Amino acid sequence: MCGEFNNVFASLFDQSENHERIVRTFARMRKGMTRDQVARQSVVRTGGTLSKTLEELEASGFIQRYAPWSGTKDPLYRLSDELSLFHLKFIAESRPTKGAYWAKLQHKPSNRAWSGFTFETICLKHVDQIKQELGITGIHSAEGSWFSKGSPGAQVDLLIDRDDNVVNLCEMKFSQGTFTIDAQYARELTNKMRLFRRETRSRKSILLTFITTYGIAGNALATQLVQNDLTMDCLFHEL
Repeated sequence: MCGEFNNVFASLFDQSENHERIVRTFARMRKGMTRDQVARQSVVRTGGTLSKTLEELEASGFIQRYAPWSGTKDPLYRLSDELSLFHLKFIAESRPTKGAYWAKLQHKPSNRAWSGFTFETICLKHVDQIKQELGITGIHSAEGSWFSKGSPGAQVDLLIDRDDNVVNLCEMKFSQGTFTIDAQYARELTNKMRLFRRETRSRKSILLTFITTYGIAGNALATQLVQNDLTMDCLFHEL
């Protein structure tokens, strides 16, 4: 299996060791990186070599480029090939074992982290369907990502910046059942929206939008904070 993974890159690209090295780097740094961060972490030479490698990986569907919030020049790159992520997370470093390995894996933190990231990736590939479910396909909008300059933990992977003076701040959460917003997470959400408002100086209305597997539990915190509650079913609507 490991040999097959390596052969994929060798069959697709010249100097495939650079492509594989970058993909492995993205698998470790899953929240996305700028071009300079990719160069530092992967040790692939900057300039034409790095640019060509990123372009080829993007054209082949291994990585995806996301526009940053306005005012930030550098786009973010992120691993978008689910099979590569699964292989590097669970196959490449695994040891031969007997018994119900996959059944046991379901309850481990590593599986929950992989499931969450993979769900985010699928959502980011279906922004048009999300906009359709929100009923905003007739409104011009731009999508982007945002990182807080003052708080490294404050990050929004999907913003829908609309021309009707509204921003959908999207949270994408995988859960085995309905997702519950507890008090701690509610504070994180409130702080994230406060930082976004302060740092971007946006005067637009902010609508907190959740895309989850099975919806949000309807407690008081959800009622207070969330304006849009979408489930994964919307990702598979025909456009």
